[in-house]
Formats: sequence, structure tokens, C-alpha cells
Amino acid sequence: MRIADAMKQIRASNSEHGFHAKGREIFCEKMLLVVSEISEALEEFRDGRGLDEVYYHQTVEGDAKPEGIPIEMADAVIRIFDFCEANEIDLEAALARKMQYNRTRPFLHGRLL
Repeated sequence: MRIADAMKQIRASNSEHGFHAKGREIFCEKMLLVVSEISEALEEFRDGRGLDEVYYHQTVEGDAKPEGIPIEMADAVIRIFDFCEANEIDLEAALARKMQYNRTRPFLHGRLL
């Protein structure tokens, strides 16, 4: 699947589930939602979960909700894709441009770990 296709599908799904009912959201709020997903991944790690571990949590509705670091990372990507699609940002082109630039950078970008 191409990134652009995934972005369209995510935007449509999020709209169908009411996440765009209020109209265009504030930029800062959207960016903090991405950060919150990354924070949830960090908390999974701090709780001792493996980097590729996925487990399931029973919800009050009876669903088996997937949890874990990979799931939280996926949530962050979903939020980024949704934002870019809503704001007509060509993420695929930006990603290609940034990756091309990164190939020209020095080892560790001149910094020690």
C-alpha cells in the first residue's frame, strides 16, 4: 500500500468515526496527540513490554483491544497521516526529500550518542 492511499483510508475512517465532527482542529492539539501516543509507547517500555510485544486488553464493550509498543507507534503514525491528509500535506514527497537529504549528512550528524 502506498502512503498516500493509507492517508486517505485513515482520514476516511477517522471521519466516519466522528473525529472530525468539530471541523478543523487546532495544530497544537493535533501535535500533542502524536506526542501522547509516543508517550504511551514509552510507558509500555517502562512497564517491561518487549519492543515487538502485542497483547490484548478486554474493553467494557467486550472487545479485545490490542496494546503494546507497536500499537502505540501505529497510533502515532495514524495521527500524523490523518493530519497530513486533512491539511493536504504531501507526506510521501516530504519523506522522500528528507531521506535524500539525510543521506548527505555526516556520521551521527557530528554528535556523539
